[in-house]
Amino acid sequence: MYQSHRDIASENVAFETSVSELSQRFINNPDSSTVTYADQTISIYGNVTALDLKQNSITLDDKLIASLTKEEIEKLKNGDLVKLKGRFIGYDELFEELRMDQCIVED
Repeated sequence: MYQSHRDIASENVAFETSVSELSQRFINNPDSSTVTYADQTISIYGNVTALDLKQNSITLDDKLIASLTKEEIEKLKNGDLVKLKGRFIGYDELFEELRMDQCIVED
């Protein structure tokens, strides 16, 4: 029930993909994709389409919402192509949105 705190930044990446590729996998087969990606550390890339400084979150390719630290968000601007490393937490079928947390910007 209670999991220990994970240091996502130091974990190895289980998967590397683009936002559009991962989104398509969930549209085509949400159940299998959930089993494969849930709670995994992944590396994902896309273009910044929205910044929410109050919530410390960004949106990539209008499909992935990711939470970052304030310091990480301040490095970004709309239109940037970025690669994030973080924990995949789920897919919202209603809004067709992917969600990640504990993200860092990779170089």
